[in-house]
Amino acid sequence: MREITLDFTDCALRYELHLELRRALGAPEWYGMNLDALNDIVGEIGEPTKITVLGAGHLRDFFGRYGETLVKILESNGNISVSELS
Repeated sequence: MREITLDFTDCALRYELHLELRRALGAPEWYGMNLDALNDIVGEIGEPTKITVLGAGHLRDFFGRYGETLVKILESNGNISVSELS
């Protein structure tokens, strides 16, 4: 099983969220840095993958609905299990 850690604890801009996502998910340089592009990248993950989200509380508190949607996109792929740490 592939294991990925996303660390959003110091992110203050949506751009920073997507930089972390691109780094951790190994997305290509042309990754669109938005939720639609994230959905495309997540949809391509075909192997069982555990994603640990550090700063999940910050993600939801600071980014609100955008942060909630980001987590839902990660959870939408049946091959991915998401665990959250605040």
